[in-house]
Amino acid sequence: MKTGNFPLAFEVFGRMRINGTRGIGFRTDPAIPFDASSAFGRVTVLTAKATGKKKMMAAIAPDGSVHFMAVSRDERAAHRNEWISLGGQFTGPLTAVGIDDSRVSLFALDRDGAPFHKSYSEGDRPDAEWQPLGGTFAGHLAVVVGLRDSLDLFAVDNEGSAFHRSLDGGRLNNKRGKWERVGGKVVAALVPLYSARAGLSLFALGRNGNVLHKRRERREWIPGAERWESLGGRFDGVLTARLLPDGGVLLVVISSDRSVHSLTWQDYPERKPEEGWEHMGTIDSIFESLLQESRRPPRL
Repeated sequence: MKTGNFPLAFEVFGRMRINGTRGIGFRTDPAIPFDASSAFGRVTVLTAKATGKKKMMAAIAPDGSVHFMAVSRDERAAHRNEWISLGGQFTGPLTAVGIDDSRVSLFALDRDGAPFHKSYSEGDRPDAEWQPLGGTFAGHLAVVVGLRDSLDLFAVDNEGSAFHRSLDGGRLNNKRGKWERVGGKVVAALVPLYSARAGLSLFALGRNGNVLHKRRERREWIPGAERWESLGGRFDGVLTARLLPDGGVLLVVISSDRSVHSLTWQDYPERKPEEGWEHMGTIDSIFESLLQESRRPPRL
C-alpha cells in the first residue's frame, strides 16, 4: 500500500470473512504523481467507470478554489499532467464523481453550507460558472451514479434530516431538481448505492447509533414517507457500504474507539441478515494482521 504527501485513505472491504474467507482486504490505487508544493489539505482520487485509462483527482486549494487533474497511466504523457483551476470559493468538503474517462461532476459547500455543482470535461472552459443547488447542509454531499449516468444526491441539514434530489446526466434537471426530505435523525455521512438489480439504496447512521436503511423502488421509497428500516447496532463512528459481486451488500462501521464491525446482507434487498453485526477487531490489529500476512513466505 502506497501513500504520498496527503492523508492516508483506505477502504475496509474485500475478503472480510465473506463466505467463510478470513481476513480483511484493502483496495489501493497505483501510485499517482502528487505535487507536495500544491498545499492541498486533501486530494480526492476517483476512477472513471468507463475505460479506466486515466485517474482523476480533485482538491480544494487554501483560497477555496477547486482544482482538477486527469492523470494518464501512459508514462509518455505524464509530463502533460497538471492541476487545472475550476474556480469557486468553498470551504468544503468536496465530492467528485467520475462519469466517464474524461468527465467529472464536482460538488462543494460554501461557508454558509450552500451546495454548488459543476460538470467538467477536457476541453471545457475551466472558468464556467458553478451552479447553485439550493438548500443549506452540513457535511459532504453523497453522490451515486444511476441509470443512464443520472446522479442521485444526498445531503443532511443541521437538524439531522436527510434529503435527496436528482441530476440528469450531470446537468440540472428542473423537473427533478427539488430536494426531497427522505428521513430524519441521522448523522452527516449518508451512504448511497445503486445497482440495476436493487435500484437506489440509502444507508445511514442514526443519532441513536443504529444503522438505518431504505431504498427506492420505481419512484417510491421503502419504507415510505420519512421512515427508516433499522439494521441494529449502536455505533458512533463512520459507516461505509459496498455492493458485492453476487449482488449482496457489505456494511462496515469504524467506531470512534477504532473498532471495526461488519454486516453482510447476502440476499439484498430481500431477507434481512440473520447473523447480525460482527466485531472484526480494531484498525490497529487489522493492520498488524495484514503486515504479518505480507511477511509470510508464499506457499509452494
